[in-house]
Amino acid sequence: MDSMGEAGLRLLSLTQGLIPEKPIACKHATDPTAWELEQAGRKHRWPKIRKINKDCFNAIFEKVEAFELRLIEVLDLPSLDELRADAIGEPVPGYDDRVFVYNKAAQRGYDAAVLDLEEDILGTRELEQKQAVVPAAVLMQYMFLSFTVGISETVNLLKAHKLPDMTDDEIDAMRLLVQQDNVYFRAAYDVGASRIRAEIQSSWREGFHQTLLDMAKGKKSVLQAGRAMRKQVGEGKMWYWNRIARSESTLMINSAFDLQSRAAEVNFEEWSIAAGACEICDQFEGRVWKLGEGPQPVTHTHPHCMCIRIPLWETDKDVRDKWDRETPYDAPYSKDDRDGGLI
Repeated sequence: MDSMGEAGLRLLSLTQGLIPEKPIACKHATDPTAWELEQAGRKHRWPKIRKINKDCFNAIFEKVEAFELRLIEVLDLPSLDELRADAIGEPVPGYDDRVFVYNKAAQRGYDAAVLDLEEDILGTRELEQKQAVVPAAVLMQYMFLSFTVGISETVNLLKAHKLPDMTDDEIDAMRLLVQQDNVYFRAAYDVGASRIRAEIQSSWREGFHQTLLDMAKGKKSVLQAGRAMRKQVGEGKMWYWNRIARSESTLMINSAFDLQSRAAEVNFEEWSIAAGACEICDQFEGRVWKLGEGPQPVTHTHPHCMCIRIPLWETDKDVRDKWDRETPYDAPYSKDDRDGGLI
């Protein structure tokens, strides 16, 4: 991997539709680097979650592609095929002398396109007020699927670690049946949607809007504007949506685990690392905390974390103190942390 260099990894990640981040960058808003590319290529242990992650990414890609096509029309940019050809170094003649214009009509068209993209992916803002849900919202659909898989797989883990006097039928009776209007799911979804809306506001509505104003003022060409569009809010930003599809899915599994484990009245949780886990997660392997007191995948590790927690009624392992370290999004892990000094 090192021999390719970071530029090569970025190009490779673009062609794969998977894109990353640096050791260990944990904010949804930060740019991708080589370290995250490695994490983004790792698959979840549960086949249903692997499919959800893939399908969610592809569904968002369709929305982003439609968004790009709309911006090309609104902003009078080169075609999507021409921009894709330009991205791999092929010549795109006829645009160098065409100056980009960002007038009031174009600004209104851009604002409307961003609003529609946000609604297509996240659903109506009324969701935050506990009102109607837009069933067609991409992220809502797939995050609910992740939540339901989280419930089912937690029940399976309960069966695998049941007490001697318990039966599978007894554990099946503890299974929670949830719908999209489940208060716990809705609360978890709202938190994730709020994070994403904040990023859309910062990078799409404000950041790229300012880029367009600057390009028009600087009399840049429409091809230069198209390049900026593709990189900042189009296909070149798919690393962000891949991160969202995978990381928010893990957060839904976390929420389902917490809810189902409390319903089953288990006492402990044990960390179980994903295949090829990173140097942070590897330190958590097999560690036990009281239920609700340990670190959580993604929340306390990094984007793309595929680790899980195991529910336990009993344990003969040492139970660790409550995890009270700030999240790495607020206090990034140091080199010493990554070298084994975290626990």
